[in-house]
Order: sequence, then structure tokens, then C-alpha cells
Amino acid sequence: MDVWEAVQHGRRSGQITTAMLHDLSLFHDLPEPALLALSERARWRQCRSEENVITTGMAEQSIYVVLHGVVRVGGVGPDGREIACFFLGPGDVLDVVEMPVALVDLAYARAMVSDAIVIAIPGERFRQVVHEELSLAMALLDQWRQRLYETALLLADCLYASSMVRYGHLLGKLGPLYPNQLIPATHEEIAGMGGMSRAQLEMVLPQFKAAGYVDYEYGESGITVLDIDSLLHIEDRIEGV
Repeated sequence: MDVWEAVQHGRRSGQITTAMLHDLSLFHDLPEPALLALSERARWRQCRSEENVITTGMAEQSIYVVLHGVVRVGGVGPDGREIACFFLGPGDVLDVVEMPVALVDLAYARAMVSDAIVIAIPGERFRQVVHEELSLAMALLDQWRQRLYETALLLADCLYASSMVRYGHLLGKLGPLYPNQLIPATHEEIAGMGGMSRAQLEMVLPQFKAAGYVDYEYGESGITVLDIDSLLHIEDRIEGV
């Protein structure tokens, strides 16, 4: 039974197979022995929307890989507002030490959709395969470079950018992660991801809609991203931001 059949039968976790791993671009170039080594003790788990992906009380550190859906990585600032740092999709890796209970509400990785599925692979086994397989090491290096770049942009946005630039970048990153680029979140939820208020978001959304960058209906949940490139480079598109 594959993961989708298991979910349809009401199961929320199970054993990973080599075929499941091979379908992810991260592991696509690995030989069968390496896939087998990773899958032997790997488990998949379905997460409900806003459920923590990193759970407490685990016996050992694990490497988490997104199999399906979107996972939001962020933290809570001194003023209590959330700042979303990364949005991870299929094949993206979370390599973290298990967080103490006291820190779960400050730094976290949470599922953004109810059908998000995450793989937990024992950390020691994962790092052994990385050491042996150059293709996996290079794929991880590409991910770390992208995270470093996104961290630099986030820091610059938080320190210097206007709300228009911050939300342009945020919507531009979120859009490609969802079918039809429809972000299934309320305006308040999206505002929180940017660490700003709903009022600030709703000041810039009409301008984005008028420019053809996004589409949405007042009073309804969800924003459809129409022009990813313009949002990611919003500072070059709109005068005065």
C-alpha cells in the first residue's frame, strides 16, 4: 500500500519505500542501495494544518524531508508576532536538533495545508548516505545556498523594506508552492507570516491586484498569484517603494 492509499484508508503514518524516495528530485539520482539504506528506518507522517512538524519526545535526531504539501519555518519575535523565514515544498530538507518543549512556540516548522506529508529519516543514516553519494551532497548544498540567500533577503526586508516590498516577496515565494498558485490562507494569516498587520497587507493588496500581480475576492479566503517574477522584484516594478 503506498502513502496515498494509506491516507485514504485513514492512516496518518507509515513506512517509507524506496519508490517514494525515488519520486522526490532530492533522491532521484541515488542508486538502489542508497535508497534502501535511507528507507529502512524512515517513516512518513501526515500533518494537519498548523501542526508542528518537529515533534518533542523523539528518541533521536531526525532529518525531515517534505514529501507533499508546504511546511512553514519561522519564529516569534519579541513583540509576539510571527516572522515566516522559509516555505518548504516537496524534496526540501529540515535538518534540526529536536527542540525542547519550551521553545516549540518560539521557533517551529508547521504544516500549512491539511494534507502535508513529511518523512523522518534517522540523522546518522542520512548523513552517512550524504557522505557516500555526491549527487545528494550537491543537492543539499544547493538548498543551503538558497536558504542563505532567502535569509539575507528576509533580513534586508525586515530592516529596510516597505510593507509593499515585504509582501511582494512573501506572495512571490508562496505562490509556486500551491496548485494554480492559489494560496489557501486568509489575509490575516498571510499578514502574520510577514510579521506585519492585516491593515498593512490590505493597503498593498489593491495595488497588486490593479497591477495584475494577484487576484482575490473581498470577504473570501485565498489569494491567487498571477505574476511571480514581478512580485519577487516588486522594488523594480513600482515607483517609490
